[in-house]
Amino acid sequence: MKIIVTGSTGLLGRYFLKQAKSCCYEVFGTGGRAGVMVSKQSFLAYANDIKPDWIVHCAAMTNVDECERNPQLAEDVNITLTKMVCEVAIEAKARVLYISTDSVFDNNKMYGSNETDIVSPLNIYAKSKLAGETVVMTHNFWNLVFRTNFFGVGGKSYSDWIVNSIKTEGIVRAFNDVWWTPIYAGTLAEYGVQAMDRGMTGLYHVAGYDGIPQYEFAKALVGALGYNENCVFPISVDDVPLLAKRPKDTMLDTSKFEHDFDTLLPYVSQSIDAYAEEYKHVH
Repeated sequence: MKIIVTGSTGLLGRYFLKQAKSCCYEVFGTGGRAGVMVSKQSFLAYANDIKPDWIVHCAAMTNVDECERNPQLAEDVNITLTKMVCEVAIEAKARVLYISTDSVFDNNKMYGSNETDIVSPLNIYAKSKLAGETVVMTHNFWNLVFRTNFFGVGGKSYSDWIVNSIKTEGIVRAFNDVWWTPIYAGTLAEYGVQAMDRGMTGLYHVAGYDGIPQYEFAKALVGALGYNENCVFPISVDDVPLLAKRPKDTMLDTSKFEHDFDTLLPYVSQSIDAYAEEYKHVH
């Protein structure tokens, strides 16, 4: 199996490259600064030369407030670029795995939102990623979409923000009224590569098995790295002057993926342990 990963210099893209290589697949990356658009002609030539079976589309504009500040750029990167990738995939006879977001929801459901629940994106970022989903699935029914929220080592994910805050300020202030179902990026990439190998299609929620407030997540992560959990303080998202409105409940119900894949996705505590193991190894 041959795979092209867009956004391969980003956090999740690097995990996909590593995972695909470990499975002895041929994998090729494309990366670059967000907002710098590659031409369709050059990307098509690249794809025709490689002849991939799949294109993993990780490239995205993910800074939520920056998307709100520059909605045209968010549309260019998260919608227009996605459309171009899908058009190239069709011409190159490849399929697309599109990485979407849990932020399309704010449903306040006890067990998380499933794939058939009504979406309720609150900001430009979530709306543009949702539009990207539509582009992917309308271009080719055989494409694959993962809604998720991941964290990993060496990027701009929430986990590294927590660690940097502890190191530079000695404290972390985390939302106690925002619930999510995060998954370790290495595990997400592992399932992504296996899903492509199995030829899975359609929309799936791939995230942590259980939900947790971001405050409790921050405490657990800090503790796993050997820092004092008492350095983490709860705050409300309502008390922070953020440019873009944030959802309070983006928990995902992953039962469809677990059933079709015949697996049990990891508890958040297991993902935190995996992150801590990698972090300690590289530091």
